[in-house]
Amino acid sequence: MIFTGVKSIARLYFVFMCCAGSVAALAWNATGHRQVAAIAWHVMTPEARARAILLLRRHPDYPRWERRVRERDVGYGVFLEASVWADNIRHDPRFVARDDSLSRYPLWPGFPDRLRHGDWHYQDQESGQLLRRLPELARLIVMGSEAEQTFALPWILHLVGDAHQPLHLGGRRDRGGNQTKVERSISSRRKVMLTLHQYWDQLPSRFGGGIPFLPPSRAGAGSESRAGDVLLWARESRELARYAYPPLIPGTPVRRLTFAFDSRAKAIARSRIVDAGVRLGEWLNQLL
Repeated sequence: MIFTGVKSIARLYFVFMCCAGSVAALAWNATGHRQVAAIAWHVMTPEARARAILLLRRHPDYPRWERRVRERDVGYGVFLEASVWADNIRHDPRFVARDDSLSRYPLWPGFPDRLRHGDWHYQDQESGQLLRRLPELARLIVMGSEAEQTFALPWILHLVGDAHQPLHLGGRRDRGGNQTKVERSISSRRKVMLTLHQYWDQLPSRFGGGIPFLPPSRAGAGSESRAGDVLLWARESRELARYAYPPLIPGTPVRRLTFAFDSRAKAIARSRIVDAGVRLGEWLNQLL
């Protein structure tokens, strides 16, 4: 786990108690992206937080985010809501999947189109733009107009989390686990079938009341933060993707979730959520 440059790690021990809201089967899930954003918020400087909220207030969906906030600190709550926006627009009729001309809505200031940009969330051997889009969005934060910065910020909040989900950069030709079926035993009589991607996305909602954090002195040797080093994050995710697949059920293309695999997967997911949050916070301190 990565904690380089974080001065107040103790403040993060209870942050997840505020993040156990509704769960959707999205990349991580909504809970996972809010967890990443919550850690980032506690790593960010007061100046970076203030700039982030100023930009988010200019976003056309700010009133929607504000209505959903349950926390006393509205700015913090909006920051968490904005981290899920890039997934929410996948089902938003104001945005379209492919042909931008199909949208009946005018462009928002700073927005290049009305597309959902589903291929921004991942990158494999054949498709996806995650590794290209994150640096481009970062450049908009630094050099773009204020409207362009407002467009870029929710995407960065979200895509840093996606870059730390092993299947989003895993490299196999199964659409990030979406074409791999896994079987989960609920009881001796009942089996639940889901995709491997769904399984990984749902892991953050199974952490319980919080995530155990290692202090900096116990971080692994050679651990690095290197805020904004998208290629480093990709290498890590691709390495971890080797451990993201449970064993095959003999004679079938289906994989079975064993207790040992589930325990290891949850540990990997915890580590990646924490790394994503710390790195996102440190990167926003630089960009903002």
